[in-house]
Amino acid sequence: MLIDILITTPGRLAEHILHTPGFTLQHLQYLVLDEADRLLHQSFQNWTELAMKEISTPKVLQTEVDIKALLESTDELPIIGQRHVDALFGDSVRSVRKDVRKLIFSATLSYDVGKLTALGIKDPEIVSVQAGKVEQTGEEKGDDAVFSVPTTLREYAVSVTDDKPLCLLYLLDKYRLQEHTLIFTHSTETATRLNHFFTQFYKSRESEVSTEVISSEVPLQRRKKLLTAFTSGRLNMYPPPCYYTTDHRIITTDLLSRGMDIKGIQHVISYDSPPTSRIYIHRAGRTARAGRDGDVWTLVADKEARWYWKSVVGVIKRSSKVERVKVVESEIPTEVKAIYHSIVEV
Repeated sequence: MLIDILITTPGRLAEHILHTPGFTLQHLQYLVLDEADRLLHQSFQNWTELAMKEISTPKVLQTEVDIKALLESTDELPIIGQRHVDALFGDSVRSVRKDVRKLIFSATLSYDVGKLTALGIKDPEIVSVQAGKVEQTGEEKGDDAVFSVPTTLREYAVSVTDDKPLCLLYLLDKYRLQEHTLIFTHSTETATRLNHFFTQFYKSRESEVSTEVISSEVPLQRRKKLLTAFTSGRLNMYPPPCYYTTDHRIITTDLLSRGMDIKGIQHVISYDSPPTSRIYIHRAGRTARAGRDGDVWTLVADKEARWYWKSVVGVIKRSSKVERVKVVESEIPTEVKAIYHSIVEV
């Protein structure tokens, strides 16, 4: 079978190169890498070295082919090697064969072209989508130059106290962050505890708000069902019998911070501050996609504020400033505080 487009993971590509009879990249014209920063920083069975070797010196099938019989036959043609093409057309075909074009995509790939040497790229041309413009250059720049956010993204930094769950409740309620909200935590444990808190809180108030957890501990099929339900607006809140609601949020780890295009995400909240600007970009990238608008909120404790503004926010290019938001505890209803403390103290 002849294939026009092959979509694969690096590890599976390496397996085919090593173990699949007749598999060859000798006819490859385009090599496309998505999430390139991650693929280049992880070995995946040493896929880059295997793929580059296969592209430059592809395996040639040793099956004898009767060229004349192939031309006269009406049967489906088998895959033949370069040596058979040369036997029919001579060496002239080699002179018109073009090099493989490599297209590298990443939200956080460095301008340091030295990091791309494993792909054998010659004379790279870098196209960077900056805030409000598209920049095309072949020059090498500092690593921080690649971090930028779209003009349709609104950014907020929320100053919080030690009662972070209560501060998050305040934020969700005051700014009406109900529908299609993604909340990031730094660990599965934190995500699970936060989800338990929300479940108890909204259940006690008989509120039609749904929360679910997606993490590495959740089976893959369950994750898929949750994302499908989340996208369609049908996350259920309790086990059967249950009802459905349009006010739904997913609490997750950085498992969903990259490589996921979840339609309809309006709000992204970092319950735990992102440890790096790179992770901030990936989290924020779940919203304001393809020209749509969206907002990202980051809860920042006093003890991490200086570091956050300098090392995370300060190295990202943007067309407008990050808006500061402060939690005013006096604005939180007494009833909400009472329920919060009753759950926390259990």
